[in-house]
Amino acid sequence: MSTHCGDYEDRVCLEKVHNALLEYMPLPPAEVEEGENGKDSDEPKLQYSIVECLMYTLHQMGKKCPDFFTAEENIDRLKDFRLRLQYFARGNQVYM
Repeated sequence: MSTHCGDYEDRVCLEKVHNALLEYMPLPPAEVEEGENGKDSDEPKLQYSIVECLMYTLHQMGKKCPDFFTAEENIDRLKDFRLRLQYFARGNQVYM
């Protein structure tokens, strides 16, 4: 449905998709202390199907608001999103 959403000026829908995506893309855990072996029993469950759908929707809607991540006031949003995306990609590589 996001492919055919038409033109819109309101960024509220895009922000809602972004917020939903952040719920399914966790932040990387804090640095592991030297004494630990690095295995954490509280590893987040990565839900690939949901993230895939939300990423596609964010991409389709983001084409209509190109400054959603690139505007000066959104630099922190982009930095946080990249960090989460890199962590998710590492989890994907381990999964494969």
